[in-house]
Amino acid sequence: MSVIRVIYELDVIPGKEQQCQDAWRAIVHAHVKDGALGSVLYRDPEIPNRMVAISRWKSLQHWEGGRDDSSDPEAYALFRGALVEVISRRVLVEIEAQE
Repeated sequence: MSVIRVIYELDVIPGKEQQCQDAWRAIVHAHVKDGALGSVLYRDPEIPNRMVAISRWKSLQHWEGGRDDSSDPEAYALFRGALVEVISRRVLVEIEAQE
């Protein structure tokens, strides 16, 4: 099993940026028990209301098994309420650099 990163590109409803950030933090925290290894949320300086989240998971199997709103239904509801849409989602498998 290889560690993965999942990159999400999000369009956030204007004025709901803080709600999106708070909900994302809660969601990441809720998924630690499912194999989530943390996440970083970025704001795109060139596109208003665009955010990019990069999460890290123990494996593809952990991510697939952890994609469940029941981990924190309230946080997921707040998150969905802050979004226009999830523009893209990309899963990448980490490769260790060889010296």
